[in-house]
This record gives sequence, structure tokens and C-alpha cells, in this order.
Amino acid sequence: MKYACAWIARHGFTAALSGLAGLCLAATPALAQTKLIKHGTDEDAAAYYERIGAGLGFPVADSNLTDLIGYLGYEGLSARNLELIEPARLMASSADEFAELAGAVEDRDAFAGTFSAEDFAAAPIIATRFLAPRIVDLSGPPPYPAGWRKLVRLDARPSSDAAVAGVERAYVQFDYVRSQDDPEPFPTPDSADDRSAAIIQVLVVPEAGHGTLTDGVYFILFEGSRAGYVSTRSIAGNFDLPPDPQSDGVFYVPDACGRCHGDVGRPTSSGTVFHWARLNFLNTDYWHDRAQPDDFFAEATAAHGVLFDGGRDEASTQYAAAFEVIRALNDEITEHDERAAEAPNDQNYQLQGARKWQELHAGSVVHAPVLDRSLGQPEARWSTDHPEDEPLLTLLSRHCYRCHNTIDFNVFLKPRFAGVAKSSISSVMFSIMPFGHNLNAHNPADSEALIEALKLLLAQG
Repeated sequence: MKYACAWIARHGFTAALSGLAGLCLAATPALAQTKLIKHGTDEDAAAYYERIGAGLGFPVADSNLTDLIGYLGYEGLSARNLELIEPARLMASSADEFAELAGAVEDRDAFAGTFSAEDFAAAPIIATRFLAPRIVDLSGPPPYPAGWRKLVRLDARPSSDAAVAGVERAYVQFDYVRSQDDPEPFPTPDSADDRSAAIIQVLVVPEAGHGTLTDGVYFILFEGSRAGYVSTRSIAGNFDLPPDPQSDGVFYVPDACGRCHGDVGRPTSSGTVFHWARLNFLNTDYWHDRAQPDDFFAEATAAHGVLFDGGRDEASTQYAAAFEVIRALNDEITEHDERAAEAPNDQNYQLQGARKWQELHAGSVVHAPVLDRSLGQPEARWSTDHPEDEPLLTLLSRHCYRCHNTIDFNVFLKPRFAGVAKSSISSVMFSIMPFGHNLNAHNPADSEALIEALKLLLAQG
């Protein structure tokens, strides 16, 4: 005991707790096991696919991504085309660009029989590529790889099976994890198969006020090209620290999806319904936060900007054009979340964040400072009135926003976060948080700074 007391005298009480936490975690890993995201089960996922397949009029369980694209009315456009053709070509806006797209698809006859150049005048397809720090596994030591995403929005075409069923559109998301210095993070038609996405996440959105489609958003997963883009019920992810031995890092639809999209589900006689599920907006400011020189993803912008199609010069017309695509997508997402049903006592963090982003970027493509992104009533926001607010919010954006932008609270809503600040100190000390990242082991300076900043927040009263 005297040696322990001497150690505490040298290093202080906070360090002592961190040291004890490390001993406890080594002895009982389950102590640090977090349960923010429910893993779900294969049985529930199969039942979910059966329920939504009947409602959508689409055989989810026995489908592949090309089937879904055809269901939305895009016959002649395959899953491989959607993944490998660059966004600018997918969004053909002139007769010449349409001809280029028609020449790039695999089934040219089917495409020519489905589309004309005029069909693309209303932007039925919107596509973008961007830095995605949220998908990177942070459970080990740095250096960390870079995450990238390609997002393609497909409006349900008139008279398609999707439109008849009441579907408005679908968002198809391809995820890639690459080394930070990868010169070409996205696959091309000439790439090897192992460059393709391993998993594709799809969000299907019903029309406003549709009486039969009861869910706010429908979740579907597909495997990558090597598996034939077939539907799957689960995704492997590192959302737990340490990995949950009961699930082995596997997360199933719909439970894991709903947690991040604002709804844990409501049991009904026909199965669990996600009536309050919403879309998450594209937060360019967060991506820029994670690409700063003192963050883990600084090298990700060495060859590319956070908007891959915008280049590195954020003052260029190329960047402005890429940002305009993000703005169009966020406008749609905000409109959906405005009409989405709200659960009792719901703060709708998705909508709050999306509206703030729209406000800050109505006429600007510039990375907004963290204090400017504060949510809530003006008198209760993070501000320069408290010198400790900006460094704390910077750390919260870096390490906590990854989950706590929609789950339980949003770190940019100061009163809501202040309510959990005291417990957050213990969570950081004992490596329970940040979620999926052992900050004490891999970035002790940020861990210490976060704890001290949280204490200053509590002292504000």
C-alpha cells in the first residue's frame, strides 16, 4: 500500500485513477465494454428483411445491388457501374456527358432503352466522394488509415416498382479504408477486385406521408463485388472497446443501424418498426476537423482534399462545384428530417445539426470554426465567454462526435453535454470512452487535456 500511496503522491489522483483503470481493464476486459450500439441478431435481421421486403415490394433477402438499382427504375445501370463510374459522369447534365455515361455502362442496350439525355435534366442521380474518418478502426495504435466514402443518391423513377410502392429515393454508400498515402483511394474500372468496397450500406426513403410504408428509413446491406453485391444481414465493425466477445464485432440490421439514425425501434405485431428513423447529414466541417495537422487523419489530405472531387484548393471552382453537390444532398436530407416523425422527448439531433450546417454554409464553403457550430439557444451555447470552451469542444469534435452527434446527445449542444460531463471524466479515465478508441493508451496527451477541460466545464456551474 505504501508504494501505491507514493505513486499517487508523485503522479496525482487523476493519474492514479488512470493507472488503476489500466490494471482493472487488463484483469477484466468486460469492464470497458460499452453498449451504445446494440448488435442485434441474425434472426431479427432475417425477420426485418422479410417485413420490409413485403412492404417495399422488393425481395431484399434474395437480391443483389443491381436488383435494387433496377427496382428504382435504372435498368441498364449495374452495381459495378454505380461503384466504379466517377460521380461527374454519373450526374450527366448535357447531351455529351450523357453519351459518355451511355458508353461507360456494361449493358449499353438496356441503358439506351431506359434513358434519354432529357431524363437526367432533373438530376435523378447525385454522387459524391469524401473523407470518412468515422469508419476507421481506432482500436489499435496509430498511425491510422484513412476512410473514404462514395455516396450515390438515386431518385425512384416514375412508374418504377419503387415509385409504385411509395419509395422516394435511395442512398447507396460505398466504404473504403485505405492507407493515408494511397494515391487512388477509390476503385476504377481497371482496379483489382480487392480495391472494391467490402460492404455497401443503403438507406431507402419513403415518400412524405405515405400510408403503407411505416418506417422513416429502411436499412439494407450488400456485400461487395467479390461476393456479387448480394444482400447481407450484418456488417463487421469496431464500435466496441474491447471487441464484444459475444458478437465478435458483428452488427446486424436493423438494430445497429437504427441506433445511429435516431430510432431504436418499436415492436409491433408485424415486427420492429423504425418509425422515427432519420438521415444523417454530410458534415464537411467534421471532416475538416479530422484533417487538421494535429489530428490522426492529417496525412489523408496530402494527396487529396476532404471532398475528393473538389481537389485540394478550397478556393477553386472545382472545390465549389463539389461542395454544391454536398449542399444539394444536405438540402434533401434536411427536408426529410423536417418531416420525419418525432419520438416523445426527442431532440432530433440530426435536424438540429443539418439546419446549423445549412445556416453556416448558405453562401460559404469555408470550414466553420467549432464555436460557430454550437447548437441550442444563444445564451446557452459554447462561446468565447468561457476560454475553456473552444479547446474542449475541439477535443469533443475530434474524439466524441463520431458517435455523440446523434447517440444519446450531441456534443455541440452544450446544456445537454454538460449534463454528462461528470460521468464523462470517469469514462475517459477508465478507457470506456471515447467509443472504440483507447485514448489513454494511444493519445495520452489528448486524454489528459480532455479530462482537465471537462473539469473546467463543471466549474462553470
